Amino acid sequence: MKVKLYGLIFFGALLIGSVSGCTEQTERLGHSHHETGYVSWGIDEFELFGLTKEELVEKFRGRLSLSEKETAVTFDDGHCGHFHLSFDKEKKIDGVQRVFIDGAGCEIFGPYLGTRREALEFSINGLKEHTPLDKEDAAKLATAQEMLERE
Repeated sequence: MKVKLYGLIFFGALLIGSVSGCTEQTERLGHSHHETGYVSWGIDEFELFGLTKEELVEKFRGRLSLSEKETAVTFDDGHCGHFHLSFDKEKKIDGVQRVFIDGAGCEIFGPYLGTRREALEFSINGLKEHTPLDKEDAAKLATAQEMLERE
């Protein structure tokens, strides 16, 4: 009986903790809960660099949508992530940061990438860690490596 009671208390504590929000999770799990590395999303940061808002909308029509404030793009397929964007004086994307929203509503951030070179290196290193690669990711890795050589 005691085991069942302790189990219920433990389960209740977990349930309350899971719905209590990011602040409490951060205290329990540490700040790393709010940081992420590379995850294959089908679109990588390096593909966004240098595009204007209009070019972004055209190139990724049906895959990404620009936010109302035009500072982020979201996935049209209901993906639980988006990219925060910054723009230079010519109104071209010059900074990108991936953001994933977890089940408790916490924003988990990837690194802010301020150059195409940083974005290419981030994708290459991330893709190399995820083996075996499917055809799409293998092609993305090859493209990123070729682009990095030209940078």
